Amino acid sequence: MPAPIVHYLFAKRVQEELCKKGVLVPSEAAFLWGAQGTALLTNLRNSGLTAAAQQLSGQPPAVWDSLLHDCCGMVQRENGLSCAEGLLCSSALEQAATPYISWCAAQMAARDRSQPAEIWKNEEESALDCILLRYECGALPTDFSLLQALPKSGTVQSDLAELFAYLLEKGVGLPYAQELCLQALEESRRLYRRLTDSTGLKRIFYLRREHDKPHTWSSRMRSFTEDASFDYANLSGAAWGTGENPDSRTFLQLYDETAARAVQRVTAWKQEQDARITRTQSHCKEKGEHQI
Repeated sequence: MPAPIVHYLFAKRVQEELCKKGVLVPSEAAFLWGAQGTALLTNLRNSGLTAAAQQLSGQPPAVWDSLLHDCCGMVQRENGLSCAEGLLCSSALEQAATPYISWCAAQMAARDRSQPAEIWKNEEESALDCILLRYECGALPTDFSLLQALPKSGTVQSDLAELFAYLLEKGVGLPYAQELCLQALEESRRLYRRLTDSTGLKRIFYLRREHDKPHTWSSRMRSFTEDASFDYANLSGAAWGTGENPDSRTFLQLYDETAARAVQRVTAWKQEQDARITRTQSHCKEKGEHQI
């Protein structure tokens, strides 16, 4: 779900609620980078890395929690911990929103076959960026630089690349990926700069340029507002879930409920991580006393 504004706003909402509960995020920059999720790894257009990132993204929450515990137990740095907490936010949002976004993309593709389903998925995510920015901030996408979601920090990028490399190796069996991950993060900042449309004219330019071709670039750009041809946030309450999991929530309801669950998940993860660190320190202290 590469909807950078939605991921950013979701992370800020979760961070605010965590602060109210007394759970502080050590590094906001690292938290925001992590909150963009594994989609960052697909921006390098490396087929092996993309496939591994998508496989990692689909892991169950328990697997994510365990992998992040193990990694952060080895590297107890503020950036690493904050990246991990951001990744937990992204994981929660992805798992909740992906079925809805896939349903929307399928509806649009069935209605208009001039573009493949993947392009309609991009259009849905871009529209949700517009809608959530109004919902959370009362602002337009033209007033929002996507680079806000990826604050410039070489240290954070290096630490996140190291974290991603660990997750890819332990989670899906892709070794020695740290350099590729770092390249993907660097490419992500360049891409976010290119996709920022401060006038609304960039999207129009690419629409004309792509014309009857796949709207690869224009579908990923946000204009002043979404068009009115589709109910992108399901404000009408249409049924979009499967037979086994019926659902008719609006995306805004889904977003609010998922944010509350993400706060609980990050809080529980942080408490367990602190407990693990305490146990490790106690064990080391006892071991040192025995040696003396």
